[in-house]
Amino acid sequence: MSPTISAEPGPIITTRHGRFRISAQDTVLGARLAETQEWEPAQTALMEALLRPGDLFVDVGANLGWHSIVAANRIAPDGHVIAVEPEPLNFRLLNENLAMSFLDLVATVRNVALSDQPGTIDLELAPENLGDHRVRHVEPPAQGEHFNEQARETIQVEAITLDDLMAQARSGPRNLPDTVRLLKLDAQGSEERILAGGENTLANTEFALVECWPYALDRAGSSAGGLLEKLSAHFDRIRVVDGLALEVEDWRGREITPEQLLQQTVNMEGGAFLDLLFYHSKGEPPPDGR
Repeated sequence: MSPTISAEPGPIITTRHGRFRISAQDTVLGARLAETQEWEPAQTALMEALLRPGDLFVDVGANLGWHSIVAANRIAPDGHVIAVEPEPLNFRLLNENLAMSFLDLVATVRNVALSDQPGTIDLELAPENLGDHRVRHVEPPAQGEHFNEQARETIQVEAITLDDLMAQARSGPRNLPDTVRLLKLDAQGSEERILAGGENTLANTEFALVECWPYALDRAGSSAGGLLEKLSAHFDRIRVVDGLALEVEDWRGREITPEQLLQQTVNMEGGAFLDLLFYHSKGEPPPDGR
């Protein structure tokens, strides 16, 4: 464990979804839970509307487990959550929080990163926003960084592909559904590389909730256009659910075309991001949106 990231546990926060141990050092998710007992209300409401008992939910970038626990409450007892978190402290909190809510038996948790190929990769550790640890896929730029990333310490973590993750989960004792009901992907710029290693999984996924953060994608050697291309090969409809780059009336989101989305990302700088729901026009529609 890097000395930058404190391993000391923080307080336990009680919410309507369960109990969460947070890190007192976390100035974003942990601080928000301590203050409001809520996190990402639009995504949370969408997940509650989409997920059903018996469903399979995949949480890539699980952090301390908010989305995994929201999902587990909806799909238990016969559904299953597969949660991935590469950073050791967040992974420890994820396990503890699932156990405190008596949901660990419906979850498989992995302390790995996902990428386009297996191996060992560097993970940058964010000292305050503990949801902003990032895989360092390429050498960081000499200038133009918004969050002083070059000063971050790094640790080495195991990486596997999304398809390998799913194959390993299906080889276990649980009888998992053939289809992923919802894939949530929030990996701080690694999304395109992760999807490159998940073609088989995407082909069997009904809905994908994906963060699009152009700054982080560019810094990881990817792009918003590349991410959209990967997703558009499997889904033909997009809704904006939330984000700092486009106003959304409520959790039901608003429809956007690929062309509109690409144009929107051109003007997104720094921390501006969009949370996007991808789905199939010929499949089950998501809850009514705008």
